[in-house]
Amino acid sequence: MLVNHLVGAETSWYRCDVNNPSYDGEMDYFTSDTCGESIVCGKHENEHCPPMIDDGYKVREWQHMPKEGEVMEHRIWNAEYRCNQGYVIKDNTQFSSDKDKHGWSECIEDEANHLPSCMMMDDEDEVDDGEMKPCKMPKAIFNGELVEEFKDEDGLVTHGKYECDEGFMMIETMMKDHGFCRELDHTYELPYCVPSDEWYKIEFELIGGYSKMQDGGRVKARHIYSDGSKDDWYTACDDHFNSPAAGSICRMVGFEYGKMIDAPKKMRPIKDVPFGLTNFWCNNYDDVLPTSPHCHTDDYGESGAPLCMPDEQIAVSCFNVWWNVDVKFQMKSRRKHKMFCQLRSRRRESR
Repeated sequence: MLVNHLVGAETSWYRCDVNNPSYDGEMDYFTSDTCGESIVCGKHENEHCPPMIDDGYKVREWQHMPKEGEVMEHRIWNAEYRCNQGYVIKDNTQFSSDKDKHGWSECIEDEANHLPSCMMMDDEDEVDDGEMKPCKMPKAIFNGELVEEFKDEDGLVTHGKYECDEGFMMIETMMKDHGFCRELDHTYELPYCVPSDEWYKIEFELIGGYSKMQDGGRVKARHIYSDGSKDDWYTACDDHFNSPAAGSICRMVGFEYGKMIDAPKKMRPIKDVPFGLTNFWCNNYDDVLPTSPHCHTDDYGESGAPLCMPDEQIAVSCFNVWWNVDVKFQMKSRRKHKMFCQLRSRRRESR
């Protein structure tokens, strides 16, 4: 789990303007322990990720906190970087967080830093007159490569088939081993590959709780590993939970879309199932799965995160069509030879 080392339970923190062209790269944030205290931008006493990379800059940083029982020989810092205008992140998709392709780093005390890098944007990636160039599927993914590219009837690339390097297993997208390009903003959803001992998928089950609740309910989940073993069931706390994350769950149980809901009183908490996750959210896409790089979760109960009550278990509603309109016409006569049509419309989410 990643926790901002400066926040803690009592410390307020602020970020200096690292995107300012006059920023000299020596002072990147400041903290204040008490109200009214003088605060200045300056380095923390601990070593951490550099504020600048070639053609890019740091925007935020966390200290990696050990899990319960984990022994860390060295402190580890993680930071997010962005590239200057005209440059893009060079590294694979695991170093990008969203459509802006921001890079993530790992900086280990007394060891070499693992930093993203920026490269000059290709002509085919540039935007002309506000219009994006057609998509071109990346040739490489994390521990894998593109093997076939697919186009629509207009000859534009829509998706590609990927395979993992030898010894790795794939974390799939909603299109299985295919990655795809979003027509709206030309961002990508790509599979990625991990060693077999790190591979898993998540199985979800919806617990409705009462007869009127169809295709929805509170959620329980468990991990299934490459050797077929399964973890115990767990639930997730609703802290920072959002509808894109709910949709990712619904796609795992056979629906196209989903939304988060406030569980009604009749939908009682799932009994005897502990919390396993919290801070589950996804970027605003309706085509991601929970294991997507566009989604985020934290392990529950670590690093001083607030505890959740049973009624804070996440709940979702799933459906296949965003909305339908039913139209009815009714003919009525007010006067002789005069008629009018009464129009009634009703918007609904289809399940």
